[in-house]
Amino acid sequence: MKPIPILFLITLLSFTAFSQEPPITIQPLHYVSYRTATPITVDGLMNEPEWRKAEWTEYFGDIEGSIKPEPRLKTRVKMLWDDNYLYVAAQLEEPNIWAYLTERESVVFNDPDFEVFID
Repeated sequence: MKPIPILFLITLLSFTAFSQEPPITIQPLHYVSYRTATPITVDGLMNEPEWRKAEWTEYFGDIEGSIKPEPRLKTRVKMLWDDNYLYVAAQLEEPNIWAYLTERESVVFNDPDFEVFID
């Protein structure tokens, strides 16, 4: 009777080894931000001539790339910088804006969010 439990254990281990998916390599997209000679007014209007010169990024996708479906709503940004600040203007198609988190330093990535990571 001892060979059966050992055989079962070996079979179980082999199924576990073959069922694991290969690790996903994520290559984040990179964008270029151009320098502006004049400071930007942070008012959400983007009516300075510098914003008109800045190019929109392509529409964003999921951070995991093509293994996830295309987002239903579109998001894109423009970026500028000067000697003191990095300016990021985002255009997000979102008809329902909700805020559930109320504490400072709360973890936001579990909810739909917009984050900027700088390398």
